[in-house]
Amino acid sequence: MFKTLLLIVLPLATAGCLGTSAIAVNASGGSSARQANASRERIAVISFGSRAKGKSSEVGQGMADMLTDALLRTGRYIVLERDPPSGAAAVPGDPLDATQRVVSGTITRFESHCKGSAPNTDAAMQACVAVELRIIDAASGRVVSATTVQGTSAGGSATASGPGSMGGSLPIGLAAYRHTPMEQAIRACIESAVNYIAGNRI
Repeated sequence: MFKTLLLIVLPLATAGCLGTSAIAVNASGGSSARQANASRERIAVISFGSRAKGKSSEVGQGMADMLTDALLRTGRYIVLERDPPSGAAAVPGDPLDATQRVVSGTITRFESHCKGSAPNTDAAMQACVAVELRIIDAASGRVVSATTVQGTSAGGSATASGPGSMGGSLPIGLAAYRHTPMEQAIRACIESAVNYIAGNRI
């Protein structure tokens, strides 16, 4: 009787182990992950240029870095690194990682004191940032959409909400503006950029 039960139990236990193993492999194995990745748009941001008076390339790189991080935080995109001169993927990989859209920008306004109800008073002033944003189809190089996104420090917090919700510290190129009205304007501008990109799919 004991031998009979043992012969029955062993195959069942083995089948149970094999079943558990198969589920674990499937969960970490790649087909489901690849399907999830395939459903997300692949996007890249290249360093921003600047036409704002006295602003270095570090400011443009810093804002591009912030936009890259903000897009990643939405969970909607696979965000890829790009080589700015060529626009090509910096690290070739899986065909699923082929970039679909490239985002470029030019800073046109970057002012710590841009407006105010009372002249020559810091309390009445706002910080203002504006970026001319372009969305480019990576395969053809065609500009598919363009706009100007803006941000001000007026009555706002440095932390915004929404799909482009901004968190974390400022990158090196923008560190000098930490805890100032300019930080609020920068973050508001980046959030506007993310919202615009999210609303304009190829």
